[in-house]
Amino acid sequence: MKRKLLKTIMAKRRITQKELAESCGISTSAFSKRLNGETEFTLEEIKILSRCLSLTDEAVMSIFFDSKVS
Repeated sequence: MKRKLLKTIMAKRRITQKELAESCGISTSAFSKRLNGETEFTLEEIKILSRCLSLTDEAVMSIFFDSKVS
């Protein structure tokens, strides 16, 4: 996950971690762990974040999914 890109988008949209955590139905602590890469966002959480942040499909793929193919 590209944490810096996600944080940049959050700042541009002026949406806090707390607001996004509430939208996802998780605690701010759990959101922070996901944002810092300690745990992963679920697909449902990614869908919610996409809507809350008005992300394009390309942005979602770039932020949350590794583009490396082995």
